[in-house]
Amino acid sequence: MDHYKFRSYMDNSQRVKFQFSFPVSHEIVDDVKGGFNPTADGWCGFRVLAYLIYKDQEKFPLVKRDMLATLPKYSSIYTSTFGTDVKQLEDIIKHGSDLCITNSNSNSNINPVCLDASMWFSIPDYAQLAADTYKRPVCIYSDNPNTPSISFLPFALPKNVSKHQQPLIFNHVNNNHWTTVHLSHNVSRKWPTIPELFFLGCVRNQIPNNFDTYWNKFKEFNKYDCRNAMFSFLSNQEEHVDLTIT
Repeated sequence: MDHYKFRSYMDNSQRVKFQFSFPVSHEIVDDVKGGFNPTADGWCGFRVLAYLIYKDQEKFPLVKRDMLATLPKYSSIYTSTFGTDVKQLEDIIKHGSDLCITNSNSNSNINPVCLDASMWFSIPDYAQLAADTYKRPVCIYSDNPNTPSISFLPFALPKNVSKHQQPLIFNHVNNNHWTTVHLSHNVSRKWPTIPELFFLGCVRNQIPNNFDTYWNKFKEFNKYDCRNAMFSFLSNQEEHVDLTIT
């Protein structure tokens, strides 16, 4: 665990020390300048998302409501692309969405613990829905070196396309807990690869993937040959499909 204990970082020529309270993926550990470890009560993945969006982990019921409002727009895409059971996904997201939003400054937490592991935040479904809800990439890392990192892109562009959207970063710990980290901005990096299914979903549903023109405009994501998804789709089609929209 020496790799995760006190580490020294150079920031604007000043040496600053950060205390890790949880393991971090080996892919990003050298770039980490801080992090957030939410309450471990079964809501941790949604707490991370609430912290990243609203700066308050106690607003996790609010992110669930946001996701519920977004889901109907993408339900057919999820079903045809990922084979998602949309009704089941909706039920899981709905679970806990009606809980009270407690005061983050309060020492008392009135929300019940979520003991049912089937209701916990997991990938790919929740990560893709989070990306589509907030129109930001979601990057998933793990402290397990045998678990590959992965990124999820929204199927639609944000309203303000002139603004560069920073990814929402999730760091999985011990195979049962979600955390997040803050990375140095002055470090050139490659975000995890986008799965082929995203590009396949764009082709299958005839929507532009905007990968080269927007999401990867600054070459931050690992290069993926979108043609693989097109070839995979075409191989299962008997009729001609117009792919010029991409």
